Amino acid sequence: MNLCFGLLGIYILFIICLQATRNEYVCAVAGGLLHYFLLASFFLMAAESINLFVKLVIVLGIPPIIKNRYVLKAALISWSKTIS
Repeated sequence: MNLCFGLLGIYILFIICLQATRNEYVCAVAGGLLHYFLLASFFLMAAESINLFVKLVIVLGIPPIIKNRYVLKAALISWSKTIS
């Protein structure tokens, strides 16, 4: 769900950026938000790939390395790490 929300933000802001090239301030704000959503989406994709790897490892019988509530922790880290 978080990745879908991030990608939706990218698509909407990309359309806004295309229309807001005449106004310098709106273009700068939309560009900054577009970069934020792109970074958040990259972090969320990385978190999903780690989650998929862990699920595959559990199926093969190797002890898991990541504890419970991984998706919640990954979402919080993904949305907050892009600010700094």
